[in-house]
Amino acid sequence: MAAELQIDRNLEIIVTKEKVTVLRDVSLTKMQNKRTILPAVLLLDITRGYARVQYDDTILLWEESNIACIMPGHAIEILECSEDITATAIVMSEDFLEDLKMNSFSHDYQKYHFSPVFTTTPEQSGAVEHIIYTIQTICDLQPYESPYRYELLISQMVIGYELLNICQRRQGIISQWTNRNAEIFNHFSELLAANFRTSREVNFYANLLYLSPKYFSNVIRQVTGFSAGHWIDEYVTAQAKRIMLTRSDITIQEISFRLGFPEPASFIHFFKRTTGITPKEFRNSKKA
Repeated sequence: MAAELQIDRNLEIIVTKEKVTVLRDVSLTKMQNKRTILPAVLLLDITRGYARVQYDDTILLWEESNIACIMPGHAIEILECSEDITATAIVMSEDFLEDLKMNSFSHDYQKYHFSPVFTTTPEQSGAVEHIIYTIQTICDLQPYESPYRYELLISQMVIGYELLNICQRRQGIISQWTNRNAEIFNHFSELLAANFRTSREVNFYANLLYLSPKYFSNVIRQVTGFSAGHWIDEYVTAQAKRIMLTRSDITIQEISFRLGFPEPASFIHFFKRTTGITPKEFRNSKKA
């Protein structure tokens, strides 16, 4: 028998306990006639049945082989559904989503705010299921079994996200969202991934986008709630952590040069400013 998904208190408990949770054979009938703003990211792989859903002010149809992505802050309510509406659900905390963004190759998460559902082909469904199985396997690991469990989750979720993008492109699905400011942020994110070793200055990225630094900064803050400088620092810090966690054979000096810092002292100062600890202290904390 499928488990019911409680999208209020139960979901909050799931998010509090784990950054990522995979729930199999989840019945979605408890979401009927209950308008809720989700406290987390909810990915649904609809495996059976159908539902007519109100997503903010838009009416969507969920049916078998659909992938639905519900981002935090959006109101959702099932208006009508079959009794057998069932899905595999992946629940992600907002903190995990931010870490995921920092490690992804693509940076157009904003599109899911406007195009939250699409259909997969049988072949694509098999590939998605393989990724979900791997994510669930990692979720089931105990901390003592893998000190890098969180990093493994990040890597698999990045692969899953890129796979969804490929599925959409192969079907000729074009994002429907046209918010200019969101496009600027996504373009900035792509430029940052390609150029963070060259420059960590806000003016540099504003110039690449042919925007004044003031206008560019205002747009990024309006879209995300954070400054462009914040995103630059977060991205570079995430890359530094990734290298330190996966390459214990590389010295701090080598890492600083790989990240584009002119000298190790500059990197150490940057890392301590953004994290509160030195790179060496970070490495030692992961060995404990």
